[in-house]
Parts: sequence; C-alpha cells; structure tokens
Amino acid sequence: MDTEKTVSIKRGQRIQSLRKKMGISRAAFSELTGMSANTLKSLELGSREITPQKALLYSNVFSNLSVSLGEDAYETSFDYLYHGKKPESPELSINDSDDKRIQDEINFFIANPSYILLEVQDDLMSPFYNPGDVVAGKKVINKKQFQLYQGRVCIIESASGENFLRRIIKADNRKVTTYILNHNHQKGGVAEEIEAQYIAQTVRHWHLSELVRI
Repeated sequence: MDTEKTVSIKRGQRIQSLRKKMGISRAAFSELTGMSANTLKSLELGSREITPQKALLYSNVFSNLSVSLGEDAYETSFDYLYHGKKPESPELSINDSDDKRIQDEINFFIANPSYILLEVQDDLMSPFYNPGDVVAGKKVINKKQFQLYQGRVCIIESASGENFLRRIIKADNRKVTTYILNHNHQKGGVAEEIEAQYIAQTVRHWHLSELVRI
C-alpha cells in the first residue's frame, strides 16, 4: 500500500506531467491559480500535500485550457489528478427513435471534465426531476461564489463525495442549506445542510424517464 508521501509524490507527478503536456510553464500556471511558483514546485515534487479543493481548482484550470486531449481528456479531471484513476463515465444509452442528438449531447458533457452528470435516482425533486432523468452542470469550486446560486437547483458534491440534486436556499462558505421540491415526500419542506466540495447549477436536463431506455 502506498504511503502518504508516495501518494503526494504521485499526485505531484500527475500535475507536472499534465502541465508540461499542455505546454504551460510554472510561472504561467501560478498566475492562473493564484499561487506562487515555489508552492507549485513543492506540490509537483510531492514535498507539499495538495488539498481536494485545490486539486479540483487545478483540474478546472487544465480543462478550460485544453482544446482537445483526445482520449487523454480524462487527465484534466479531479478523479485523475487527485486519485490517479480515470473517472467512470455514466453508461447512458437511449433508443435510436429518441434521436441521436440527445445521445450526442450527453456524450459531450461526459467528455468535458468541467461538467458533472447525475442520473436522478429518487423522487425527492419530483415532479420536475424524476427517477431516470439526467442532469448536467458546470462545476463551481470557489466557495465565495456559492451564494450566487441561492434559489437555483444544483448538483452538490459533499465533502464525503456523495452527489445530491437540491435547490440551494442559503450558502455560507462551503455550508449550503438546501431543500427538496417534492412536498409530498416525508422530507418535503425540511432544510438540509450539506458541506459542499463543489456545486454545479443544472444547465441541461434530459427527461429520459419519459423515454424508452435500453
């Protein structure tokens, strides 16, 4: 099993490798992320640990700079930079009769590390979001921007890595107070507080629950 030091070194190597692959100097990357070149060097050498929040920030910076990495696009993802693994893509498929355009849209969001897709698993957000529907949103990791999404339906990733679809009613740094839309549910009207790693306002909603799935 890898030691914490080995894990830090491997994370640093992944950041350095991707930065070089994209032709970005340490100085340029430091300006983009707001950290010093010395800090970046320490992270790349593994002598300094990177936090999950910083890893997500760097993955977003890389994905925004990348025009196309082809099959290596996953390297700009948080899961790859922080955990060293290719993120699992949702296995979503629809009938040809439901139009290839929908599948192409879904594939576009799957391939873009700046976005997250979520398949609705329950009826907490019914009747607007039903089990089987799929939503996509662009990740926002700057906690100072969370308050801009008050009143919006967002995908929320908690500090423990769980994903929720909720409407945000209040944001205080990384603590977001949410509620569900289904007032017929036992949780209806009950506010929940979630420690958010990031949020993503829903920018696309596919009502796949109304389609024939294969």
